[in-house]
Amino acid sequence: MDLIKSIKQSIEIIRLNNSVIENVAKNKSATNAGILILILGGIIAGLMGNESVLLMIFLTPIITLIFSFIGVGVLHGLAKLFKGKATFMELYRVLTHASIINWLVVFSNIPILNMIIPIATGVWGLVVNFTAIKKLYKLSTGKAVLVMVIPMVAAMILTIIGMSIYLYFNPGGLSTLSQ
Repeated sequence: MDLIKSIKQSIEIIRLNNSVIENVAKNKSATNAGILILILGGIIAGLMGNESVLLMIFLTPIITLIFSFIGVGVLHGLAKLFKGKATFMELYRVLTHASIINWLVVFSNIPILNMIIPIATGVWGLVVNFTAIKKLYKLSTGKAVLVMVIPMVAAMILTIIGMSIYLYFNPGGLSTLSQ
């Protein structure tokens, strides 16, 4: 595994280079590099946390890895529902490489960037995911948008339900959240 080559491919993926997206998706040896890029991003995020650094350095990469499988699984399942052609691992390879965009969190301690970086990386991450899903699964724009939007709407609905349940059982309301 050549980490420098994989980092260069990751940058090309977030630059929406379709040929690199396809090459990484088909390259089985790119799996480990993608996972390493994802884990390094988790370590960086753990270092940026304000809590117990050692605990966060250890836990954040593990949590990141677990949720990457879940998130890609949801996107893959929806893409397959719309008759997409790619495999789970093809999408996983590309999106783990694309997770290099999260390394930019190192700049979030700079006062003016602490709000811009999360928004910019979040929005661009959606663009990269959309492009990868559309390209790899050979879906129409509308179907690729649905693959992206359905989980977001489901998450919003679950959040609203969760908050409603919380507020129902905690008459003090939102004021108890800050205690």
